[in-house]
Amino acid sequence: MSTTPEHVSELLERIRSTSNTPSIADVGTWLNELDEVDRTPLSPDLVRTLEGLRLRLQAMEHALTGDEETALSVILQAINIFRGENSESDLARALLLEGNYHLALGRFITALRSYEEALHLFTALNDENGRARVIGNMGTVYNFVGDYDRALKCYQEATHYHELTGDMESLARTTGGMGLVAANTSDYPTALQHLTKALDIHRSRNARREEARTLSSLGNVYRVVSDYPKSLEFLQKAHAIIEEIGEKKGLARVLMNLAGIYGDMHDYERELATTLRALAINEQTNDAATHPRLVGDLASTYMILQQFDIALEHINRAIEESDQLGLTSLAYSQRVVRSSILFRLGRIDEAEAEATRCYETASLHRSLADTTQALVNLGDVWRYRGDPISSRRFYEEALVEAMSSGQRSQASNILNTLSELMEDHDPRAALDYHRRSVALESSILGERQKHQIAVLDMEQRLSEEHKLHEQHRGLLLDIMPAATVSRILDGEKLIADTYDDTSVMFLDIVGFTGLASRAPANQLVHVLNAVFERCDEIGDRHGLSKIKTIGDAYLAIAGMPEIQEDHADRIANAALSLQHHLRSLNVTIPSHLGNSDWIEHVGDLAVRIGLHCGPLVAGVIGKKRAQFDVWGDTVNVASRMESTSQPGKIQVSDAFAVALGRGAPPTLDGADVVIRREPFLLRLRGSIDIKGKGEMKTWWLELISG
Repeated sequence: MSTTPEHVSELLERIRSTSNTPSIADVGTWLNELDEVDRTPLSPDLVRTLEGLRLRLQAMEHALTGDEETALSVILQAINIFRGENSESDLARALLLEGNYHLALGRFITALRSYEEALHLFTALNDENGRARVIGNMGTVYNFVGDYDRALKCYQEATHYHELTGDMESLARTTGGMGLVAANTSDYPTALQHLTKALDIHRSRNARREEARTLSSLGNVYRVVSDYPKSLEFLQKAHAIIEEIGEKKGLARVLMNLAGIYGDMHDYERELATTLRALAINEQTNDAATHPRLVGDLASTYMILQQFDIALEHINRAIEESDQLGLTSLAYSQRVVRSSILFRLGRIDEAEAEATRCYETASLHRSLADTTQALVNLGDVWRYRGDPISSRRFYEEALVEAMSSGQRSQASNILNTLSELMEDHDPRAALDYHRRSVALESSILGERQKHQIAVLDMEQRLSEEHKLHEQHRGLLLDIMPAATVSRILDGEKLIADTYDDTSVMFLDIVGFTGLASRAPANQLVHVLNAVFERCDEIGDRHGLSKIKTIGDAYLAIAGMPEIQEDHADRIANAALSLQHHLRSLNVTIPSHLGNSDWIEHVGDLAVRIGLHCGPLVAGVIGKKRAQFDVWGDTVNVASRMESTSQPGKIQVSDAFAVALGRGAPPTLDGADVVIRREPFLLRLRGSIDIKGKGEMKTWWLELISG
């Protein structure tokens, strides 16, 4: 590839100029272009810059596949290079990515430090786009830790810039962020407005992952305002997209919200089971911020199920995690739950102290639901102590908060408690509370029946969609490697990868054409299935990737999609095992397939096998009938090794013999030249005329006898 100053400058400009999140295909293309640049004539400074950019792209590649830990490790290497080069623009962009990876891993304070340094650099560079992106991400940090005023200010400033420049990806994120702030501060109409706008932008850009996350957030807001049909509609849509793209983080969040609906329906056993499932999925991901929420939700459910000791254990763990992550608003909500659990354990003074602290700091967190519950807990404490006046005062204040924030179910419970409290002290007031409670509960019950029907309908649809998704995934797994299937389901459009070091095996059944002329079609297919099932079994045992079957030929590769340093050993062992097992394979034709006397005259099954090693290209071609395939000279030579082999033998190229021998010197075995490397024996065949290649030295692969 050209290494003129103009070419290198143009490549650097393209890599640096992108303001949005690139696709994994774009990142792969840039990495390939960087790798092809001949760095010999370049200055040392430029070589270091290229290396820093390569590391930055590698970090982005890891992050796009959900591996933020590795991405963080790689971006820190890039940052060290850029600091040494005094490349402030590259350093600012790398620091922005570092902040993003810390944020994804739940390290909010560290993320904020990275963002602040990046913001300082972007400001000095007069890079308004960089400033806006950093400020928007800082808003996300502040939103997570409960500093909603700062979060909103950051989002508003970033949104204003993105509206001016037309950066729709960033605009959708900051608009959605403003919606989350509104939801966290109980301003649900504003939350729905912002989140709906963000959803429209994500859909216009076909940003499926972001669309699913926003749908899930909308579903949660509708659940809080008790619009369960809409909540279920949005959660169902989010679930369908998440199943399609295979995003575990999103699936855990959707299940968390769905568990909340089960709790609202008083189906606590199902709420518990769904939360446990969400937690199990979450623990397979790096979504640290969601983990304490799920543990806290478990505590609430265990409390309702009257398993108070387990509930206290979980809520203490949740609070500890929230405090460690700096999630102050979440920790506040969990301390309200802790107060409720302590009261039910009979630890009244501790319950009062916790509830009082929560109530006194309520203005800092602006969560009306938590404030309401803290007041209810204080009412419970004074009722337990036999002070109906103080108890009634707290309950009445809680009732005002519940009604003003639309917490109708909570308001009905408070009215019922007030009725019981006043029964012996003010019967007229008790009757009034009772009537109000009954009226409110009646309206809630009517809606609850509708909601329960909606929940059942959603469950049926989710089950059907999950089955279809698994069927789709199963079909894909039959024709391509699992890692490739995951990338397709993750929404990746162009899959094309280069593998520098692989081993390729072709296997062919000797005399198949004659066999096909004698055997009925159904019996022939039965025999092929038996052969290829044994090939699959042995290939899986040795970690090979089956690529395809072509008639009676079988193609498998070691060293891809996962890198395998011992790829030559793996494929050699697999070939020797296939040679042995297929020779003695006993295929029985079922009687319902007809007369099978012909098989008695077939004899032992013989195969030809060819092996070669080297680089190749792998990818998926086609849309309606997608096919995974491999290309390159390595594949062609392996095919020639098979076609020029002999029945019952394994022919390998000289390159493969060298790789398998690992430096073992050729020696004489009688008149034969051999290479021995336990347990392999390579016996020189000689020079063979290979179509398209000319004369090539080849070897027979055998096992050392004895």
